[in-house]
Amino acid sequence: MDRLARLLPDPGDLTIKQAAQIARVHPNTIRNWLAEGLRGYRWGKGGRIMIRPVELARFLEEQRQV
Repeated sequence: MDRLARLLPDPGDLTIKQAAQIARVHPNTIRNWLAEGLRGYRWGKGGRIMIRPVELARFLEEQRQV
């Protein structure tokens, strides 16, 4: 069971749309941020991009310091 659990996304992980709602930006902005260093991962047959909330928070904090 532990092996299977590692293959599944965490229930709290975010889709691009959810991350965009939290950051109050357009989903395309999240896609751009992924190209610029926001860390996410692909999951599932379709390769859906998922983002851990802690990674979104880290990226947003880094952007404020620039």
